[in-house]
Amino acid sequence: MDNMKLLLSIALGGALGSLSRYGVSLLTLKYFNIGFPWGTFIVNVLGSFFIGLIAFYFAGKVIFTPAWQGFLVIGFLGAFTTFSTFSLQTLELFQNNHWHLAIINMTLNLILSITSVYAGAGLGKFLAPLK
Repeated sequence: MDNMKLLLSIALGGALGSLSRYGVSLLTLKYFNIGFPWGTFIVNVLGSFFIGLIAFYFAGKVIFTPAWQGFLVIGFLGAFTTFSTFSLQTLELFQNNHWHLAIINMTLNLILSITSVYAGAGLGKFLAPLK
């Protein structure tokens, strides 16, 4: 029964994460220049921040069941962030001779996603209750 609960938690988190990513993509198309993949960039940076926050806030300090971890980390954040879409969009920028945007996209995604996971981890450690 515990395995079924975990699988359902991951599935629900994945559904909500992918719908959230789609919502962010729609908002960025409405408010930003469509020549750059803003939606993918934003979800990757936000997802990196929140995975760092969750990993360090809950690390052995708060009861964090496998079902909740599956829901948030594997399901929601796994579906919310997207390396494959980032890769495809970068390739398309290269193919359309937008080399500068492709390089900016790769650089910003890498640097800001890693910086965000570090910032989230720092905030998680700061906010975590003491043992």
